Amino acid sequence: PLLQHSTDILQSRDIKRIVFCLGHHAEDVRAWALGQSLPYIVDFRVDEKPGILFAITSALTSLPEKTAICCNGDEIRVGLNIEDVLGFHRDQRNLCTMVATETDHLYRYRVLRLREDGSTLLSSELRPSAFRHQRYIRGLVNTGFLILDKEAVRYFDTYSNLGWGGIIDPLCRAGKISVYVDRALMYCNVGTEEELHDATDLFEGG
Repeated sequence: PLLQHSTDILQSRDIKRIVFCLGHHAEDVRAWALGQSLPYIVDFRVDEKPGILFAITSALTSLPEKTAICCNGDEIRVGLNIEDVLGFHRDQRNLCTMVATETDHLYRYRVLRLREDGSTLLSSELRPSAFRHQRYIRGLVNTGFLILDKEAVRYFDTYSNLGWGGIIDPLCRAGKISVYVDRALMYCNVGTEEELHDATDLFEGG
């Protein structure tokens, strides 16, 4: 299952709990997770308010831990060193760490620009249409994998964007997102049939 690509990379002695924020196919996800014998405390949340922002806010504020990894379940990340990412987050002492990689087909992703220090997010643009006709230009993109300290919630924008933008944009403006760049990471977003086809070709060598 696609979701397993996300749970497989969460192999760390520092990770004790996994929370599934349920929406579409909630019962299927719940049944799959309970059948996996995952080595964590497994919780489920079904929130009445729509949007990623509210799901993450609800999960973060309910956790006893002060830091959490937030990631999309419809993306594949192969080769991510989770211990290295967690170490980077501790060393940066910032409220958020975003995992980025370099790829093409930039119109599918959130494209990133870094500050001069090379590790702080300056700006981002979600699915820039300008690259639709420049498919093989490469750039840094968000891989849908964030480490967030609970304190970051106070920056979230619940008024103008209920998606990832309501989390990423205000933290970016405040200089609170450090970017962990792994150019060797094999990454695919699998949100459309076209993306699924390309991901299959990439990981099966087609």
